[in-house]
Amino acid sequence: MKMSHWQRNLFHCVSDGRAPSPFATDYLPRSRMLTPPEERLTTPQWKCNDSSETERSNLLRELELSLRSTNAIQARINALSAISRLQDEVLLEVFHSLAAIQPPGSAKQPIPRVLNLGWILVTHVCRRWRYAALDNSTLWSHISFALGSEWTARMLERSRVSPLVIQASGPGRDLPPNLGAQLRPYLSRTRVLELYAQIDTLEEILTPLVEHAPILQSLRLRADRGDEPSVISPTPNFLSLSTPNLRRVRLENVFIPWTSPIFQNPEHLQISLPVFDQDDWLGEDVDRPWDASLPGFLAMLEATPGLKSLHLDNAIPSISTMSSQALDHTSTVSLPDLVDLTLKGMPADAALLLHHLELPGTARFAFTGSSEIVAADYQILFLSIRGHLLRTRPNTPTIIEIEIRDRLSTSLVCAYTFNHSTQTKVILFSINFPCRMRRLPGILPLLFSIVLLDHPFSLRFTGGHFLIPQDSDWRPVFRGLRSVRSFEASKDDVTPYLKTLQVEADEDVIFPDLEVLAILHFVWIGEDADSNRHLMQEQIFTVLQSRLPHARKLQKLVLRDVNAEGLDADWIARLQPFVSEVVTGPYPGQVV
Repeated sequence: MKMSHWQRNLFHCVSDGRAPSPFATDYLPRSRMLTPPEERLTTPQWKCNDSSETERSNLLRELELSLRSTNAIQARINALSAISRLQDEVLLEVFHSLAAIQPPGSAKQPIPRVLNLGWILVTHVCRRWRYAALDNSTLWSHISFALGSEWTARMLERSRVSPLVIQASGPGRDLPPNLGAQLRPYLSRTRVLELYAQIDTLEEILTPLVEHAPILQSLRLRADRGDEPSVISPTPNFLSLSTPNLRRVRLENVFIPWTSPIFQNPEHLQISLPVFDQDDWLGEDVDRPWDASLPGFLAMLEATPGLKSLHLDNAIPSISTMSSQALDHTSTVSLPDLVDLTLKGMPADAALLLHHLELPGTARFAFTGSSEIVAADYQILFLSIRGHLLRTRPNTPTIIEIEIRDRLSTSLVCAYTFNHSTQTKVILFSINFPCRMRRLPGILPLLFSIVLLDHPFSLRFTGGHFLIPQDSDWRPVFRGLRSVRSFEASKDDVTPYLKTLQVEADEDVIFPDLEVLAILHFVWIGEDADSNRHLMQEQIFTVLQSRLPHARKLQKLVLRDVNAEGLDADWIARLQPFVSEVVTGPYPGQVV
C-alpha cells in the first residue's frame, strides 16, 4: 500500500521513538484542515498581515485542542478492548517473555531499524504499554549493545537500581574500547558480566573495571585470539576489590592470577587456554603469559572449598614447567562438594593434579587427550584413577562402556555404576581418546590391567557402525580379564568379538566366568536379511559350543531388536546345552 507524505513522516517519528508535534500540519492530510473551503477561496493566498497571522494562530490552537480531544476519545475506545483490560502484572509477564525470545538487535537479516528493536517495540504500540514498560526497571536490566551506545545509555538509565545483566559480544562487530569506562559506574549493581571481544579490545575494556562488584554472580570473559595462540592477562587491579557473591567464573584465552579475589568463592570454575607448542613453553626467549605453578593453583583451590565443578581445557598446570624440588608430593587439597572434574590436556599433568586432590566418591572425573598422545603416556593417568577409585569406591561393581563414534572415529571409555533401585547411572570416570581405531587396542590393555579392580564388572561396546575391522584380534586386549561377567555389543561390531570369545586350540579362554552375552540390534535389514540372520545364528552356536568344556555355562543370551517369530525355534532348542536362557525383544526405549 502506498503511503502518503504525512503517513511516511508519522512512521519515521514512531521509528525514532518520538511523537509528531501537533503543530506540524505536514502530518495531516489536507482534507482534514479545519479552514472552510469558502474562506480559502475568498482569502488571497498572497496577502499576509497581522490579522491573518492571528487567525492562523487561533486555528492552530483549535487544531491542537481537536487533536487532543481525538486522541483522548481514541484512548477511551482502546481501553474498551479485551487486551487493554489486562492487569499490569499480566502485561509485564508478556513483556518479559518477549524480551527473552526477541532481544534487541536479534534480527538475522537486514530490516528497518525500528523492527530491529526487538521487544522494545512494545513501547510504540500504545500509551499504556509504553508507560508500563518504562515503569518496570527489570525489563531494561538486560543491557544490549546491539543498537549502539545511545540505546545502551538509555537502558542503563531506565534500569534505575535493578541488578544488571551485561552480555556484550564483539566478533564481527567489535566492541568499543571505551566500554569499560562506560560500565565502571554500574559494577556495583551488575549481577552477570559476559564480555567477548578481540584480544586488544577486551584488554582495554577490562582495565577500568576495578570497582567493587558486591552482587556479581557470574563472570565470563572470552578473548578472540584469531589464528595465533595467544592469551591476555588483565591488569592486576581487575575486580581486585570485592566479589563476595561470585559463583561462576569462565575464562577463555584469558588468564587471571590465582591470587585474584575472583577465585575466593566460585562454585563453578572453567578455564580454557590455547595449545602452545612445547618449544613455546620451554624456550628461553618466550615469556609464558601466565603462572603455571601447581603449588599456586592448589593454594587457590584450597581457598575455594565449596567448588562444585572444575573444568580445565589445556589449562592444567604443566609438570614440564616445574621442578621436583618445588613440589610437595604429600600435599593434598580436599574438595568435599566437587561433583564434576573435567580435564583436557596431557595425561601426566592430569595425573599429577588428580594425585593432589581428595575428591568425594560421587565426583565424576572426565579426561580428554589429544590425537598425538601415545598409549604409554596414559599409564600414569590410569594409576592415578586407580588410586582415586581405591580410596572412594573399593568394592563397587563397575560397568565399562566403550563407545565408538562414527563421525570422528573416536572412542570414549566410560566407567559407571548402575543403581537398580533408582535406574540411574553414577559416573566414576570417562576418558575420551580422540584417535583412530587402530590405536585403541594399544590403550585398552593398559586401562584394563591398571584401573580395573578385582570385583566383577560388565563390559559394553556400543556404536561404531562398521568401524571395527572384521579381522581385528581382540585377544591381547581382553586376555587376563577374568572378572568380566557381562559382555554387550551391537550386531555391527560383534563379529570380531565373537571370534575372540570362541575357544581355539592352545589358546586362553577369554572371559572364562562370562554369564551374560548381549547383542543389540540383532535384526539384519536388506535383501539378504534371512541369510545374514542364519549366518549370525550359526556363529553364535559355534562360539557357545566351543566354550562349554573350558568355561562356565552361559546363564543368559540376550538378543535385542528381535521378535520371537524372527528366530528359528529349532536353533533356540539347539542352544539349551550351552545357555540357560535366551531372551529376545526390543531394547529398552525402542518403539515396537
